[in-house]
Amino acid sequence: MKELSIVEVIWFDAQAGFSSPVEISEIINDKPILTKSVGYLIHKDEEKIILGFMGWGEESFKHWQMIPMGMVKEIRYLKKLTEVKEFKKVTSSYRPAQKLVRLRYKKEDE
Repeated sequence: MKELSIVEVIWFDAQAGFSSPVEISEIINDKPILTKSVGYLIHKDEEKIILGFMGWGEESFKHWQMIPMGMVKEIRYLKKLTEVKEFKKVTSSYRPAQKLVRLRYKKEDE
C-alpha cells in the first residue's frame, strides 16, 4: 500500500429522526453536530473526502468513511510524533518496542 497522509476532518454531521414524533419547534432549534474523524486520506475531490481505517492486506481497508465536502469545515494534515524532533530527543533512550507503545499523533502545524 502506498504511503497515505493521516488527516483529521472536522465536519458537521447530518441528522434525522425515526423513532418517535417530534414537535417542529424542537427540530428547528436543533443544531448540526460538529464531528471529528481521523484516518488515512484515501481520496479527496470537490465532491467528497474518503478516509480509511484499519488497513486490510496490501491494497484494502476494512473500514472507510465518505464525507461530502459541503459538510467539511476543516481538514488538518497530521504527522506521527516519531517525525517530530522533540519526540525523538525524549524517546531516544527507550527501546524500539517502547517507542511503538508511545506512538501518538500531533497536528502538523504544531
